[in-house]
Amino acid sequence: LSHIDFFGTIILPFLLLVMSRGAFSFGYAKPVPINPYHFKRPKRDFMLVGLAGPLANISIALILAFFLKLTSLFYDVIVWGIVINLILGFFNLLPIPPLDGSKAVACFLPSRFYFNFLRLEMVGFIIIIFLIMIGFFEWFILPLIKIVLSLLGIEGVV
Repeated sequence: LSHIDFFGTIILPFLLLVMSRGAFSFGYAKPVPINPYHFKRPKRDFMLVGLAGPLANISIALILAFFLKLTSLFYDVIVWGIVINLILGFFNLLPIPPLDGSKAVACFLPSRFYFNFLRLEMVGFIIIIFLIMIGFFEWFILPLIKIVLSLLGIEGVV
């Protein structure tokens, strides 16, 4: 419950669901607090923390694909587990604060730009909504997912 953001977890998903007549919803939670002062190499370690989530999603998708090769039991559930984890992984790799990919990009920036870039978290959500509205996912994220699914031998899902 400590990660529930009242607006991002409750109000926004509800509003989007109502405004899209049940076709679309999106939400977010409070970020996990990270204290970079505990890092030995702050920029590199901050990047590794940022990549952990998306890489976990992609790893889960690959593990599910392995299970799919072993059995066709629960085929639809496993395939949708793969698709959802790929969507989350690729989405979170986008270099837009507050998404995890922004932490990976930030570590390559000179110090004078580093903190300013991370401050974009305040408007990053607006950028994400804008990208959703202009169809960014249909022409960028979904093709990536289709490529990975094809490489895994899964066709015709998305």
